[in-house]
Amino acid sequence: MGLFKSRGISSILILLVLMLLIVIVSVIFYVYIISYTGEVEKAKSEKSVRLKIEGVKASGNKVTLYVHNIGQSKAKVDKVYLLDPATENVVAAISVTPVEIRPGEIKDVSAELPKDLKPGKYLLAVGTAEGAKATYSKAVSLAREAVEIHVSASPGEDLGDPKYGVKKAEISYRVEAGVNTTYVTLKVPRGHWVRFSPVLCFTADTDSLVQLTANTITSSASVNIFVKIGDSTQIVVDNSNIKQKSGEALSISAGEKIELSVKVFVSSEAKLGAEVAKLETMLEYSGGGASTQVKIIWIIETFSKPPKVVLFSEDFETGSLVGWSKTRYVYVKKKTGDIVVHDYCPGHRKATDKTRPISGSWVMMLGHRDLHCEPWKSLNDYASMTIEVPAEIDGVEVKHVKISLYLRVLSWDSAYYDYVTVSVKAGGKTYYLISRYNPNPKYYYGPFRDSGWKHLSKTIEGVAETKLILKILLHTFSDNWLKTWVYVDDIEVVVEFG
Repeated sequence: MGLFKSRGISSILILLVLMLLIVIVSVIFYVYIISYTGEVEKAKSEKSVRLKIEGVKASGNKVTLYVHNIGQSKAKVDKVYLLDPATENVVAAISVTPVEIRPGEIKDVSAELPKDLKPGKYLLAVGTAEGAKATYSKAVSLAREAVEIHVSASPGEDLGDPKYGVKKAEISYRVEAGVNTTYVTLKVPRGHWVRFSPVLCFTADTDSLVQLTANTITSSASVNIFVKIGDSTQIVVDNSNIKQKSGEALSISAGEKIELSVKVFVSSEAKLGAEVAKLETMLEYSGGGASTQVKIIWIIETFSKPPKVVLFSEDFETGSLVGWSKTRYVYVKKKTGDIVVHDYCPGHRKATDKTRPISGSWVMMLGHRDLHCEPWKSLNDYASMTIEVPAEIDGVEVKHVKISLYLRVLSWDSAYYDYVTVSVKAGGKTYYLISRYNPNPKYYYGPFRDSGWKHLSKTIEGVAETKLILKILLHTFSDNWLKTWVYVDDIEVVVEFG
């Protein structure tokens, strides 16, 4: 019994000894492994990228960090970070042109401060493409300096074409009370909408927001004004009152040209040759914590004499009727002296035609002056010309068209049988300068009558962007009695501006 117990105790001791040996071996192995791993990590660390910021410099809107590579591998710095010194949270991450730094080198890394950076103290850090970072130990005070926005002005392309003379813009520049001031003087006709597009251009050297604001207006007559930047309406003046003071602020890039256009209407009651309105406005550029203002003063004047543009004129001095639609008995004649005219139907009569052209030596003639008798067939001899009327001329709306000419009628017949009508067709309507005219009235034919030169004119409205058909008609009766002939000279079709 006692022997059995002794063998049992020996077995337990042997088991305990074995377990102790296992533990000892395990501990030795663990210590070896840990020691080996540490050596590997140490070797890796000695070969990894390690950076140190030796100093910083803030100048203007740029910050420079002096970065020291204290590791054994090349570093490529491509980020600068601004950190909140209290939380070390990233306030701004600024990408920079990569700077390669060899082991042991110190290089400066520069970054532009963000335009929206608030003034204050920040921790500065750099980062590399390899993932290494380094932070400067002291917070640095940073604040963007206000950058002056340089603005340049230039005249626009639409200042009025001297060929037409229906509008005129003049641009001048001054510095008044320290403010750049641009004067825009617009000379316009009364009673017409006038457009200058563009009249003025500006460029700035900084990305900016730009906006035009109306300050005051003075006027001696009713004026309407619209001012635009590009397609954006900035200012509206209605009946000399500022209805829209400013428009939306527009975002533009550095060097981008903006174009100012203006549309003006001056009432027909305004005085000729006078300044009728002055509008003071302010063009403001803002961006990057800076702003620049340019005062623009718009002066509206009227012409001393209402302008006009000739759409068509004819004095027949070319000796031809090119462009005219006409019938058989329509001619262009040189008329420099008297002519004795004979008529043989019925009987014989004669008269002296003393007509001279209004200008030059040539006239247009309709009728049968040079025939033995008037033809038997009832005739409607005519000459007609088509003239196109534009919607506007040089940015000025067309409202009034005046047709004028000189007419002379010579006849032995009377208005009931032979007569002249001068008409204009436009826009589905017919307008008469003279109708069924003969110097011998009604049925009183027989005496020779010469009307002398009669100046005919007619001003019509509502014919913009249409075609005018001017027609001179000589109607003769079918009895072949008593000649009638007509002269026409110095035709003019003009657009009149108030």
